[in-house]
Amino acid sequence: MGHDLAMAKLQLAGIAMTKRRKREATMLMNEAKKLDKQGMLNDQIKMMKQQMKKI
Repeated sequence: MGHDLAMAKLQLAGIAMTKRRKREATMLMNEAKKLDKQGMLNDQIKMMKQQMKKI
């Protein structure tokens, strides 16, 4: 359940990033990182942070 919620938050962060809402995307990514206790989304979070630097 926590992993699913983390994945959903990460997806929402991606959507916010495409809409150029950087602050909202950062907040959602931080929430996803907190919910991801097993570290399964670390690579996706790192990749998204790199993409956010380009915006």
